[in-house]
Amino acid sequence: MKNTSLPDDNSHTAIKNTELAPMQRQVAQWPLARRMVLGRAVLAIASACSLGPFGARSVASAQTVSQGRPQLFTVDPLGTGTHTTINSAVTDAPEGSRIDVMPGVYRESLIISKSLDLFGQGGRQSVIVESDVESQVLTITGGRSSFVGITFRHLGKHIDGYTTAVTVVSGSPLFTDCAMSASAGDGISVSGVTSEPIVRFCRIHGCAGHGVIISSGSRGTFEGCEIFGNQGVGVSVASGANPLMRGCAIHDNRDFGVAVQDAGKGTFEDCDIFGNALTGVGIIRGSTPLLRACKVFDNAQAGVFVYQHGIGTIEQCTVYGNGHAGFVVSTSGNPDVRDSIIRDGKFAGLIVKDAGTGTFDGCSVIGNEAAGVSIYRSGDPTLKNCNIRENKYAGIHAYENGLGTIEKCMISGNGLSGAHIENGAKLIIVNCAVSGFTGVTVDAGGVTDATDCDLTGTTNPWIVASGAKVSRTGNHPNS
Repeated sequence: MKNTSLPDDNSHTAIKNTELAPMQRQVAQWPLARRMVLGRAVLAIASACSLGPFGARSVASAQTVSQGRPQLFTVDPLGTGTHTTINSAVTDAPEGSRIDVMPGVYRESLIISKSLDLFGQGGRQSVIVESDVESQVLTITGGRSSFVGITFRHLGKHIDGYTTAVTVVSGSPLFTDCAMSASAGDGISVSGVTSEPIVRFCRIHGCAGHGVIISSGSRGTFEGCEIFGNQGVGVSVASGANPLMRGCAIHDNRDFGVAVQDAGKGTFEDCDIFGNALTGVGIIRGSTPLLRACKVFDNAQAGVFVYQHGIGTIEQCTVYGNGHAGFVVSTSGNPDVRDSIIRDGKFAGLIVKDAGTGTFDGCSVIGNEAAGVSIYRSGDPTLKNCNIRENKYAGIHAYENGLGTIEKCMISGNGLSGAHIENGAKLIIVNCAVSGFTGVTVDAGGVTDATDCDLTGTTNPWIVASGAKVSRTGNHPNS
């Protein structure tokens, strides 16, 4: 067996963090697609220079450098390297070694429990590891290995076992500019409290199951990834798992784009979630994710669906152009939604129903095809400091025993009226400004308590039908 050593890189001078900070802030403002292109270019240069991702030695090599120069192995199916299979190189390589994998299709299943650096020479299109047996293509059971520019592809049929391309049951592997797919299972599965992979600029696609499954208290970071074209959910988070998804595009999956369920957590930051066949984001059964600065658009059903006691925090997000409502809360869902835009939905902007609640603070609900906010069947949201305007039906429509508290909101330019209350519904409206043709309509069976509201910008401030119950205090005008 032959091996070589990598040259020492002590002559490399690192850029100070204080010098990088302004550049990082500038890049953070770029569109998602542009940042993904930049990331892939940086990775290509780093690989060509025998550096790890982002211009520094990867974790495994860095550990070995401190003890001595890491050993270099080369896998080439043509026999010009130290090994012809990846498995044999992994077996022979000591902890911290680098393995260069030359272009080719490697039909093998890998199990790795130590820290190694595997570099695909020529990129993920050229280096393919695939398996058609009922086991994973790659299983990580420990260590801090890194993988750059490799495709992991499972071609097997689903018989008794449910296969995945990559499985992490323990350890902190780093995947950079890789691809993962599975014709009878999931792209990558992460489970267990000792699992915390980092996945950067990878494509996870074409799976018969889900793209990404993160469960059982695991963590992990996914940055700049594209997760698309899977038959199941794009990203599934469950059972206390708490990943970070940043700058990812999650699109054109045949189920939900993102499903966080069964006390799942997670932070989704600056992600684009679009074109999925069902809902963009589902928050279910006691889950508490954070969505920040995400775009959720052009999904076939709702943009965001919070139900069955789902909670979650959504802030500074834009939800638009979805096939049903932009946002749906039902069956005791209770999200906290802040400073977000819900616009141009093909139905209502926001629906709260079936004992759903939630707080919406500082949000804009604009230009939806039906009501801006629709509340019914004991839905009971609180809207504060919101701008509800230019919706085709009412700004707020409460009916069938819907409830709600509307505070310090601006309600303007909606098609029917600012607020329409009927059929057993009850709204509390406090210190709101309502403008447009009709201010507040209360039909038979509707109940409204309005205090300190400004309706001077309306042609018909109040329409109150026989059988309605209205309490009015300090409004302008008050009748």
